[in-house]
Amino acid sequence: KWNEWKDVDKFALLSQGGHHTTLHMDSHGYGTWFTVQEGWIGFGWMSRPTDEERDSWMASPDCYTDG
Repeated sequence: KWNEWKDVDKFALLSQGGHHTTLHMDSHGYGTWFTVQEGWIGFGWMSRPTDEERDSWMASPDCYTDG
């Protein structure tokens, strides 16, 4: 049926390795959870980065420690 998956609590989003999602808000205020099936996952936050800090991070995101 065309409307089988219209309820927001009846679906899941999947992603390939290396996927990136830009900053966004999930609909309906539901929480977001992650599972890592293989490999690793990391989180970081830069509050009001300067252009130089952003460029430095983009050049080497795995080794960046400033900002």
